[in-house]
Parts: sequence; C-alpha cells; structure tokens
Amino acid sequence: MIFSLGLLLAVLSASPLRAGYLVTLIDGTTVEVPAYWVQGGRLYHSEGLADLDAYRVRSVKAENLTEQDVKAHEAAMEAFRSQVSLLLEREGELVSVQVGMLKKLSEFPAGRKNAVPRKEKKALQAAIGAETDRAKALLEDWKALKLPDFSLIRLRDVKVVQLLSLEASLDQAGRFVSGGDPSPLAYARANLDQYASFDAALRDALPREEPSGNPLD
Repeated sequence: MIFSLGLLLAVLSASPLRAGYLVTLIDGTTVEVPAYWVQGGRLYHSEGLADLDAYRVRSVKAENLTEQDVKAHEAAMEAFRSQVSLLLEREGELVSVQVGMLKKLSEFPAGRKNAVPRKEKKALQAAIGAETDRAKALLEDWKALKLPDFSLIRLRDVKVVQLLSLEASLDQAGRFVSGGDPSPLAYARANLDQYASFDAALRDALPREEPSGNPLD
C-alpha cells in the first residue's frame, strides 16, 4: 500500500542532470540563474535577487552546463534521494501500523457507545495519538524538503496530499475509539484506501524527459 521505494529511487536516479538555468514564468518573463532549488512554494536561486513563487514558474531549462555544475547537481540529487529513502521508510512503518490498528478495531462491536472497553480505550487512544504525531511530523518533513530540481515539485505535492489521507485515517480511527460510532471506522478505512489510490498519481508525477531531453512541465 506504499508507493514502491525501489521504483521511486530508480526514476530519481535516472533524472536528467541540469545546472545553469533559464527560468520562465507564466507571464513569459525569464530569469537566468547559475543554480536554484525549490523549498515549500518558493524557488530560490543564487543571484542575490528575491526568491520566486514556484507555482508561477512555467519551466526551468538547463543552459551552459559545466562539469562543476553537473557534479554539484549530482551531489544535490544524491542527498535528495537519501532523504526520500528515509521518509519512505518512516511512511511504510506508519502504514503498516495503521493497517494493523484498523484490523484490531474491526474486532470491536461497532455501533455501541462503549464498543471499546474502558480498560483498552486509553491505551488505544495513546497509540493512535503517537502515530498521528509521527504522521504530522512526516508530512512537515516532506513539505520542508529542499528540491534540487523543479521537475520534482509535482511529486512532492502529490505525496503531501497522499499523506493527508493517511492522517485523516488516523484521526477517524481515534474518533471511533472515543465514541464507538461505526461511521468513523468506515471513514478510517476509506481514507486508507484513498491513500493507496495515490500510487498511480505518484507514478504520473515522476520526472520524465521528452524526446528533446527537456523535462515535462
């Protein structure tokens, strides 16, 4: 139920190396920069000028590559792949725990006010609370990632939305434990299914090259 770590890292490893860039905004304005990165919703560059709204950037194309530029980009991409690998490992653990949690909760008689016995409720609430905190921290770490390539922004944004579904599943599981109403448990399952459905969107968001060698916008 988690997007393949091997596939993601393999495609990222094959991402085109680019350095020395022409940034084109949606209004047609262009900015030439020797290097850049994206963090949050901003595109930062090394020209000493104001950062740009990354969502107003139409494209970023490589120009005047040098060996030093290529090596710098390789290092940045390698650091990014390492970070993503660790984040996906944390995510896999969260999903595994939530799958097990929903299985356990399904054993309680949903629909009764006290479906979860008092002696078990506090421990389950604490466990779900701890997993929720881990999910929120994971989400913030994805949002804060320093992207070395503009083509990665869509992948990051899809992953953020996917993790919101996981967080919603945890929240609904907690509501079921507190009240016993069957609706939150059904929503928890639906949100986890929705989380899994993002795999196709993530594959579509992976960086690709057109025949010309330019990344797709």
